[in-house]
Amino acid sequence: MNRVAIAIISLMAGVLLLAATGCGGPGTLEGHRTGHHYSVTVRVDDPTARPLTLDITVTPTSEAGSAAGASPGNGQAGDAMVDPVVDPVVDSVSVSTAMASMSHATPEVIARRQGPGTFVAPGVVVTMEGVWQFVIRVHGSAGDETITIPLLIDG
Repeated sequence: MNRVAIAIISLMAGVLLLAATGCGGPGTLEGHRTGHHYSVTVRVDDPTARPLTLDITVTPTSEAGSAAGASPGNGQAGDAMVDPVVDPVVDSVSVSTAMASMSHATPEVIARRQGPGTFVAPGVVVTMEGVWQFVIRVHGSAGDETITIPLLIDG
């Protein structure tokens, strides 16, 4: 493969990565993934700070509500799938990071609860620029789940 083709493929891969992880504004990184029990959004307001502080939002999926005993409503359009009385509770969230391409991994950081479904994780370590996998472990009444969100740390 010639150098031009490699450069084009690398550029396209970078654009796709940025599109997949999203960007919440200038200097802000944001990524989102949905698992079986929970949907997780990670936001980094200052990706140049070391260590990083992550804002994490966790919401149960409709499958989690059903698994926890939620009523499906009366079948009308717009009915909520999760009954607030039995809505799954998120007990705890922790974060670790890994850069597989460089064999880097970091210790797990326990996130502090800020409110229902919102957590902050200060002290998350990334040792260099590049694509990092943010491994989010969620423990709650709907079950335990690990969700991995890739983010490009550039700066």
